[in-house]
Amino acid sequence: MYIPLTYNLWLILAAIGKAFGGRMPESGIPPWPFHLANLLVHCTNAILVMLILRRAAGIWPALAGAAIFAVHPIQVEAVAWATGMKDLLSSALGLGAILTYLRSAEAFRDGDAGKGHRNYSAALLLCFLGTLAKPGIMGLPIIAAALDVAFISGLRKSVLWRFIGLTATVLPSAYWTRNIQHIDGYHDNLHWSFRPLIACHAIGFYICKIFYPTGFAVDYGVRPINVALSHASIPVASISAAILLLPLRLRKHRAICFIAIIIFLAGVFPVLGLVPFGFQFYSTVADRYVYVSMMAISLAAALCVVRLKPRFAMVAVGLLVACLALQSFRYATMWRSTVTVMVQCARVNPNSTVAYNNMAAAVSKVANLSIKTRESSETPVAPAWAIPTAVADEILNLSEAMYYHQLSISTRYPVALRNLIFLAGARGRYGEAAELGELAHRCYWHDQWLPPPSIVGEYEMAWLYTELGNVERAWYWMALHLYRNRSLDEGTRTLLKRLSALGDTGAVE
Repeated sequence: MYIPLTYNLWLILAAIGKAFGGRMPESGIPPWPFHLANLLVHCTNAILVMLILRRAAGIWPALAGAAIFAVHPIQVEAVAWATGMKDLLSSALGLGAILTYLRSAEAFRDGDAGKGHRNYSAALLLCFLGTLAKPGIMGLPIIAAALDVAFISGLRKSVLWRFIGLTATVLPSAYWTRNIQHIDGYHDNLHWSFRPLIACHAIGFYICKIFYPTGFAVDYGVRPINVALSHASIPVASISAAILLLPLRLRKHRAICFIAIIIFLAGVFPVLGLVPFGFQFYSTVADRYVYVSMMAISLAAALCVVRLKPRFAMVAVGLLVACLALQSFRYATMWRSTVTVMVQCARVNPNSTVAYNNMAAAVSKVANLSIKTRESSETPVAPAWAIPTAVADEILNLSEAMYYHQLSISTRYPVALRNLIFLAGARGRYGEAAELGELAHRCYWHDQWLPPPSIVGEYEMAWLYTELGNVERAWYWMALHLYRNRSLDEGTRTLLKRLSALGDTGAVE
């Protein structure tokens, strides 16, 4: 689902890329404007985190915490992924809302009501815009109120009223998202009593990734059904619960630990699995979900720096940031292409349907592009980057093998069926393509999770059966196509004429 604010920004970045050159042969849009924009927004977010933490720990500890926020490897996915702008933009607006909220709280505390109302109005506006970029920041009012109580206002009635105002700005987007997000078939139909277990398992997973930053991937395969059936889920959930209850045993730093835990949980609360969401078809956990929650780790790091000797703190933070930055750079190099990202994903999660499907799609795209370039080239010599035809055929065979391997892992993934259909049709194996198309539509009616056009349309099925000479099945699919699409385009008219010529059905006007 594309949120309006992020989608419009993507259109602007695409226009900039086309205007200043560097077109890519596959899409016609260069990636550098998107990556540059992501990097700039991420740097802005790190600065906003520093300004927020300065109110709790001072300038130098806040700078140390912001550096950890900026270079931690778990942040790489949101920054290196071109479409991660939705996470970065919503986080930037959300962090801006928290900063202006804290400024309004300081103004009210100091008796400057006018400045307080102006900053609070700006916080409401930024919070609302952040939910338009991505509604995943619905826990922002809790984060702002926790920081207000801990470092500015204390337990006052005014904090409650400000919290209610911020909450009112995120509720419309939350309601809208919950009602339009199609989740039927995406998540496993587990009893609601399993959801706390899934949430605690997700928290434990994130804690492990934060303190042992290795083995990152875009699809971890942590589905609800896998968590429910795994023998390791209960120990991981128990450890997560124990960590959350740790502040009860800490007297001196109990309040600060509570604040950090509240901030962390509020950032990931919408995607812990307590409420079903679409991506759970692949995994409940993802690196990008903890982008804002990393501010809790930054806060804890900043408060630890305050309690250390300055020279020791400088050396310790410098070494930590350097190690994290090297690991982030190593992980970022895996994002240079679809194949490298998906190879890493398959290495981490060998049962990833996303990895094998996307690898096969990327490989077949290169081979098909090379073949088309050779066929359309008017010169006797094809471009230097073009792959020989025999090699391209072998690559397409490898692509098909990966598609079939993906289907052996999960038959409930009709996207791979769709890609196989198009690949078999492009290679002239119409019978195989038609058989796979029938299977794809049966999967849809059984699982109710993808509309038929997103798998393979009725027009394509009619075309395949026309190529096979099966007039009866071709007319069946053409009738379905005409039922869904009452207007006749040029391709439909041409196919109707071919069907009329094949069968004894009379002329078609």
